[in-house]
Amino acid sequence: MVVVLIIGILASVAMPQYTKAVEKSRAAGVIQKVKSLQNAVDMYLLANDWPTVQFTHLSSISGRENLDISFKANSTMKRSGLAESYYMVFDDYYFYVVCERDVCYIVAEDNKPYKEQIVRASWYRYKNYTRYQPMDTWNRGTCKYKSDSSAGKAICEYFKQNSLLSNNNWEISAKS
Repeated sequence: MVVVLIIGILASVAMPQYTKAVEKSRAAGVIQKVKSLQNAVDMYLLANDWPTVQFTHLSSISGRENLDISFKANSTMKRSGLAESYYMVFDDYYFYVVCERDVCYIVAEDNKPYKEQIVRASWYRYKNYTRYQPMDTWNRGTCKYKSDSSAGKAICEYFKQNSLLSNNNWEISAKS
C-alpha cells in the first residue's frame, strides 16, 4: 500500500512536468518549421519579387514547388472551411504562407476548432520600399493563446524567446 501511495505521489508530480516538456518540444518543432518556411519565402521573393496580386497563397499546391519545401506534411489532418491546398500540416500544427502587396506572413495554429485553439502565432515580413530588398528581415510576430491556458501562454513565451525576431517585435495576447 505504501509503495502504491509513493508511486501515485511521484506520478502526480511528474505528469505536469512531462506535459510541459511535450508542449515545449512541439513548440521547438514549430519554430524549426517556421525558420525553414522563412528561408523558403525569402528564396521565393529573391527569385520572383513581391506578388502583384492581392493574395498569393505560397502554401498552395503550386506554391509548394516555388517554396522548395523538403519536409513532409501530415495529410491526415483537415481544416474545415479551408481549401486543402491553402495549408500545410506539420507536427499537429497548420501552417499558412501568404504574401500580399506589402507583407508576407506565416501562420501556425494548433489542430483545434478556432474557438478551442490554444495557440495561433504569426511571423511577418514587410516590404522595404517598392520591391524585395535582401536586407529585409522577418520583423514582427504575434502570438494569441487561449485565455484559460497556461500551456498556451508558455508556448507563446517560448516562441518569443526562441524566434529569429527581437523580443520587442513580439506581441503576445490572450484571445477570448
